[in-house]
Amino acid sequence: MKLLQIQSHKPLLIVHIGGAKCGSTSIQDLLHRNRPWFHDAGFVVPDTEFSLGNGHPDQIFFFQNMVVGGQVGTTDATRILETAVDDLLASLPRKPKSSLRGIILSAENLANNCDLHEAFAGLAQRFDMHVVLYIRRQEDAYHSGWQQWGAKVTDSFEDWLGIRLQGDNTWFNWHQTLSEWESIEPASITVRLFERDTLVAGDVFDDFCDVLGVAPDALMRSPEVMNVSYGIHLSDLYASMPGLFEGPHDISVEQHIRDMGLTTVGKRQGEWFFTKEQADRIHSFFADGNARVKETYFPDLDRPELFPPLPEDDTYGLPVSEINHRNIGVLGELAIRQYRDLEARVAVQDAEIAELKKRLSKRFRWF
Repeated sequence: MKLLQIQSHKPLLIVHIGGAKCGSTSIQDLLHRNRPWFHDAGFVVPDTEFSLGNGHPDQIFFFQNMVVGGQVGTTDATRILETAVDDLLASLPRKPKSSLRGIILSAENLANNCDLHEAFAGLAQRFDMHVVLYIRRQEDAYHSGWQQWGAKVTDSFEDWLGIRLQGDNTWFNWHQTLSEWESIEPASITVRLFERDTLVAGDVFDDFCDVLGVAPDALMRSPEVMNVSYGIHLSDLYASMPGLFEGPHDISVEQHIRDMGLTTVGKRQGEWFFTKEQADRIHSFFADGNARVKETYFPDLDRPELFPPLPEDDTYGLPVSEINHRNIGVLGELAIRQYRDLEARVAVQDAEIAELKKRLSKRFRWF
């Protein structure tokens, strides 16, 4: 089913619900860069304020405010969402309004199993609603989540993991997520594996284009890699200085690392921050739910499990000495690159001062 090609007597509502750590940033960048194309095709891509602005095309904080405000699971959440959609439609210029085919939303926290799906129950009746979810192996997702979020606010992976492996309403519980969204009866739910071997052309950009039914060449793609993965030693370094970060979503350090062009922060294939026992615990926790997801959404998948256990010969729980050795390299490279950057800036300033003196000396001979 190619979503943008669906013909319906109702307007389409395409809701990309994530999941987190499953290419959502790339998908949202696709929507952002190609807003005019979608607009010409009759699809509104609202910004983070749920308006026609040119801001980032995700509604993460719109929905997170419902969670923080305690409105999830109440009629207030439904009212707030429907009012936002109605206001969005009312703000459309007259001509596009007559040719409106649908709305495209994206917010990966809609897959966080915190009952945000209930706010869409009314819209599922008014619109021809289609849900899109990307899923990945939970060990990968938790590892990536620790590196991007957890290590910035706590120094213990075990504590962070233990809090999240509690009950059904936990991150990356794909069976729970799908059960919730199935309950509001959207017209369809598309589930894709966030795995390079299964993505169209090995890339989430091309894969999401395939979901929509759009030729990838028709859209602009980012020249940059989204959410670069770093080595496990860097997340250990983060965990040793949590006070440096304003919160789990503070990316200022990553931005500085990119700006400095550090080469000692790279990820090494087959290395994991957690131990094999922790990896097996994650795998076991989700095994039954994953089996049901495979049966329902991937019946023809040619492997025994939706997500088989991690390889035995991968590297788990690197010794502290090795992590420290790598981080010394990170700090050393950072210091040298910072010095060279400062040196280059001073050289530029010296050249500018010399040029200014030269100009002044021509105007004022006594200078």
